[in-house]
Parts: sequence; structure tokens; C-alpha cells
Amino acid sequence: MPFMLSDRSLIVIQRTEANIEPTSTPLRPPYRSLRSAVEDALSFKDTLENHFGVPPDQIRTLLNSSASRSGILNAFRSLASDSRIQKGDPILIFYAGHGSEIPPNTKNHNAKIQVLVPQDYCSDAGKEVPAIPDRTIGALLSNIADSKGDNITVVFDCCHAASGTRSSQSEDPQVRSVMLTPTTKDQLADHEIWGGRSITTPKQFQHMGLRSHVLIAACASTETCREIGGHGLFSSAFLRLLRTCSPDKLRYSDILKHMDVIPGQNPQCEGVNQNRTLFNSMVLAPQRLCFDVTIGDSGKIILAGGAVHGIMQDAEFAIFKNAESIPHTPLGVCEVDTLSPFSATLKPSSFDGISFDGTGFALQIKAGSKEDMRLYIPPEEDMAICADAWISLMQRRRDFQNILLADSPEDAHVELRLENGKIVFIYRDPKITQHGLDRVLFGVEPEIHDLSRALESMAHFLWKLNLTNNNPEVMSSIDFEFYRLHEPDFDNDENQEMSPISPNLYQNGVVDFVVDDEPYGIKLVNNSEYDFYPYLFYFDNSDLSIAPYYESPSSGLYFLDVPLKANGGSLTIGYGTGGAAPFSYYLRYPQKIDVGYLKLFLCTQPVDLSNISQFSPFENSRGPVDTLKTTVKTWGTILVPVTQRRHPLQPETHCVQCGSISAKSLDLKQTTMIHNLEYKAEILAKEIDILHKSAAAEKEFYERELSELKIKLQGRVEGETNRPDPGPKESGHQPQEQASFVAKNHPISQPKKRPLSSEKRQRWSSFVKRFIHIQLKRVA
Repeated sequence: MPFMLSDRSLIVIQRTEANIEPTSTPLRPPYRSLRSAVEDALSFKDTLENHFGVPPDQIRTLLNSSASRSGILNAFRSLASDSRIQKGDPILIFYAGHGSEIPPNTKNHNAKIQVLVPQDYCSDAGKEVPAIPDRTIGALLSNIADSKGDNITVVFDCCHAASGTRSSQSEDPQVRSVMLTPTTKDQLADHEIWGGRSITTPKQFQHMGLRSHVLIAACASTETCREIGGHGLFSSAFLRLLRTCSPDKLRYSDILKHMDVIPGQNPQCEGVNQNRTLFNSMVLAPQRLCFDVTIGDSGKIILAGGAVHGIMQDAEFAIFKNAESIPHTPLGVCEVDTLSPFSATLKPSSFDGISFDGTGFALQIKAGSKEDMRLYIPPEEDMAICADAWISLMQRRRDFQNILLADSPEDAHVELRLENGKIVFIYRDPKITQHGLDRVLFGVEPEIHDLSRALESMAHFLWKLNLTNNNPEVMSSIDFEFYRLHEPDFDNDENQEMSPISPNLYQNGVVDFVVDDEPYGIKLVNNSEYDFYPYLFYFDNSDLSIAPYYESPSSGLYFLDVPLKANGGSLTIGYGTGGAAPFSYYLRYPQKIDVGYLKLFLCTQPVDLSNISQFSPFENSRGPVDTLKTTVKTWGTILVPVTQRRHPLQPETHCVQCGSISAKSLDLKQTTMIHNLEYKAEILAKEIDILHKSAAAEKEFYERELSELKIKLQGRVEGETNRPDPGPKESGHQPQEQASFVAKNHPISQPKKRPLSSEKRQRWSSFVKRFIHIQLKRVA
């Protein structure tokens, strides 16, 4: 259902250049190109217009060269002075692009300055264009909050950690951070903005206690955020959440609980007001959906709405006696106890109970638990069996009541299709598709029993895969190493144990190798101050099986040795003294690539995680699946993609004799160049469309202004003509000068103020003056 934003609100989308490339002039250093930042900004704009109903003239978009330093700062300043925005109206600011860190101009080297990198950044002597420091953004946001209120949401899809850019991941073109060479202008930039304020502004842009706004950041300060498949991973996950979960049921603090998991990124939400409803409940449905409630025979409250209506387990509803009392006088609050496809039972949140006669009304006020799986079933007659299987599973297993039917395949984790007489499972989750796998290898017969079991396994698979309790500080202190193992020759080798063969195959957050018959092993190193009990599982995306690679030993009531000790302790899995067997991989026919996930659970005490494992639902020897959702005191998890290829990636080849690039590589280069040009042409076309829409909106605005001005001028001039004419000598003005005299002395002849560039202001001023002069002549 679409949502409408307050008529007086303004949304600003800002982003830095999508393609920062080397040029022939020394103005800009050769930063890595970002291919997806523009797409993220346009996706935000599309969602705001088409899903939330935000008028185009309330969205300001800065793309590429318009996202200069002055352009970004002026956009912030314009918010504080925009007369359309009333105090308390929601304001959303989104930025996708490069971020970085620079040292301060003080002796305190621990407090680095986090910065946004504008499109025209330059550190060359005499041509410096500094980055935009966090304290500048903080001061500008405080100015906006002073005049427009603190209903401000800031979303950053960039990373600032210099430590991350110094690692091996800094060479990854998909990372949205750059290493800057700071200048004096960088360190002292905008002192007139943040240095002369009479109130205290935040010292760091990301810290607790932000009062002017709520900040939603794509990753922790020690992490990097990435873009894959044409979009930033965080932006995609955040927009999917906005499309699938109503903002009036979602608090800022709930965002991270309901967003899809992003491997290697831990989004952050900070601010004093993070317990508010999103946009402070000022983004509402045109008609908020109410459900009938009745008292059942058992005394339970029955809600006439269920999973098919998008209701989730633990969702909360305000109960009202009648429609006239909505939303001011609720009888109380209930939460979902049991959920079925078309109805639900509610239990009061307090011990007071709720009673009413006949039929009452329920209005949802809080989103429920995060769904285990978002499923898309095409609305076609031959896919009706899939809906029947979903209903059967929901009615049969209470543990699987959090399967949500998505409205579109783009917002789903999994899409069902009918191919060659079988139902197949198509992955829509970027976490899986970004590495090259788009479907489960096997299909099932279109029968309720087989489909229901496959959906049960899929939901369990995704629920366990997305189960996280990340602590970035602790997780960054764990070294994960993945090696091919050397098998000893038992006739000749004195050492009869397997040993790792360099290099470490875990690079840039991914394990990627060509499948062979060799065994593999893992080494974990714990650099934290905590002892850990590790549990390692392999999630096979092709057959939905979950296999245990390592589980910490059990000791019952006795003391258990810690497998992964603190302060440099190590554990080997598959070789050495770890006690686990080595593991190998294979590709099923006709696969050319397969993608699985290694998931490491780190616990501060021994726990039983045996309920995570499951057999494939596509094997005849499958066993029962224990899907009880138990709470584990887990310190953190690490998710590692494992990409297995039948053939290696083809690098550029060169002639051995002359070193020239081969024809195959040239073809590859030309194809890549064509794709890049097509991409740039598509972006330019979208920018032109945005400019056309902006020009049309401005034209409509000024036509309306001129129409009102014409009416007021006619009334004023009629009043002037009805007065006795003092004559040219008494007035001191010649008749031919009367029109200009009236125009100069009547304030109504001046148009309303609106933030414009100097060129536009001059052009429109001339146009308005000519128009007024002509109209006055006609009236005279």
C-alpha cells in the first residue's frame, strides 16, 4: 500500500560522483570509480515518489557534478530557510558515495575527523577543495533543527574507516571509501560554520547523544560498505525494508532488527530519538487498515487478519470499542499469540485484560518479529498449488508462521516458478545472488506435501543463515584463514599429518577457488580478551542442507577446556589438533559455479547448536529437522561466502614475446568499455529526465506565482486609477513613467523568495519585470 508524506516536508537526496576517474588535469586524484551510487540515489527517489507518494518538487537530487562541495553545503543551508517546511515536518537526507578519515590538526591523534568526499575534492596545492568534515555536517543539522525541528533522518551509505581502507580490502573497487592525503584546508575547513556557534555541536558525527537527528549508517566505524550488482548492499536492504514494512509500525531502533543481514557490514542507528516511530509517525497510509476483532468461545480475542495481510508474529495492535474512538481512546494493547494465514489470536500486553461487546476494531501499532523468509508466488492459476502449500505449512507448524508473502519478486528472498513441470526456487536475496548463484539446483513436484516440506526447509535455512548477534569489535579481532591442505605421502614423509598450503584463500571477505579433489582446512586466531567456544556450519545454497564442520566438545556438568583461548589462541579445523576431519567440495552437473556459506558462531559458554543442521529436502534419505527456535547466548557470528568454480576466472593474457594484449583480452576490454558507455548513457538519460521534471515543477511554481501576482496587481492598479489624477506636474512623474513608478513602489510586484542560483534569479527577475510592465500598460 502506498504511503503519503506530509505535504510540507522536504526530502533531500545527496550523493557524490558515481565515476570519479583520472583526468588529464591534476585537479582530481584518481579515486576508484563507484558504479552504483547514482543508481542508489535514483532508487531512493523512485521509492519516495511511487511508494510513499512524495511530490517530485519536494525532492532535491544531487548527482555527479552537482554533488560538489558547494552544492552539498548549499542544499543543507536551503533546508533551514525553506518556507515550505514547517517545524516538525520530516526531513530525509541520503548520501551514497565515498567517505574517509583524516587526522585532526591537534596533538590528539586518537580522535580522527570523519569526512564525506565531494565530487570536486582536490588536494593539489593552490587548487584545494577540502572534504566535508563531520563537525560541519553536525553544525548544519543543528541549524536545520533550530528552525525546522528534530524530525530529521540522515542515511549514509559510505564508510569512513581509514583502517579499513589501509587493509587488503582497499583495493576492492566495490568499497565506498578512499584514502585521502589531508591538507591544512581539510583540517580547518568550515571553521566559520562549526567554530563560531554558541551551542555545542557533536564532536564526532557518529556518536551517542545526537539530538538534532537520527543517523542510520551503512556499517560500523571499523568496517567497509560495498556495492555489488548495480546497488549498494545497504541501500538495497534499507529500501526493501521500507517497501515491505510500514513506517508507522517501525521504530528507528527496530530498523536493524528487521533489515536483511549484510555479510561483513553491521549497520548502525544512533541518536537520542531512535525510539521514535520512523519519521515521527508523519508518514502514514492514506487509509490505515483496521481489522475486526471478536471474543472467541475460549475467551481469546480473534483478529480477522493473518499472514496473508502481512501480519507477523508478536505484532502489536491497539484495540478500540468502535470506529469513532480510533485512534484516540484505545481499550488496550494486544500482541499476536498465534498466527494463521487468514486470522490470528491476540493476547493482552498487560494483566488488566480487554473486554468489549460484539465486534471491536484493531489498529496495528508495531511491526512483529522479523520474517524468516519473504516469498513471492506469481498470481497465476498454475501457481495456486504453491499458495495452498504455504497455507498448509502455516497451519501445521507454528514455528513457520513468519513466512511473509512479498508483493513483488524484487522484495522477496525467494521466488517460486513453474519450469518443466516442477516448482523451482529462484533466489532474490542479493546476499546469495551477488556471488553468481541464482537458484536452488533441484525442483519439486507441484504437490502440497513436497512443496510444504521444501518451503519448511527453505525457511529454516534462511532463518539460520540470517541469525546474527554481531559485535564488530570482537568479530574484527578474529582472524579467519582458509587453506588447501597437503596430504602426506605415507611411504616417504616423516610428518604423517596434513599441513596447510599457502596462500590463505580467504581474501576480501570471500573464499573463491576452482574445485578439485584436494582437502581443505581452516585456522582461527582469537586476538580478543575473551575465551570462545566456536561452532562452524556449512550452508549449501544448492540443496538447502546445513552441515556441521566443527562443534565445541560437550562436558555435561564438568569443566570444559576452551577450544579458542583469548589473546592469540588458535584452533585448526580439518588438520592439526582440532579433532575435525578435513572437508572437500564438488560441483553437481550441470553447475559451473556453486556458492555456499561458512557460518561461524562464537559463544562465551558451551551451548547446544545441534538444531541448526538439516538434511536436504531433495534427498530420499532425509531425516527430521529440529526447528525449535531457542535463544543462544552468542557473542558474535562470522559469515563467509565460499564460491566454487569449475573453471578459473580468465585473467588478461599477454603475448610472451612482445607483451601485447591478446585478441581475447582486447575483445573483453572492448565489451567492458561498451557496457560502461551504455551504463553512462543510461545514467545521463535518467539525469535528463530528472532535470526535465525539475524544470516542469519550477515552471508550474512560477506560473502559479505570476497568476497570483497578476490578480493582485490588477486590484491594486484599479484602486490607483480610481483616485483623482494629480496630473503630471503635481505627481512629479510623466504619464509614460507611471507604469514603472507603480511597479517600483508596490511591494506586491516583488516575487516570493525562493532559493535559486544567481543566474536563474537574474533571468526570472527580468522576466517578471517585463511581465509586470506589460500588464500595467494593458490595465492603463
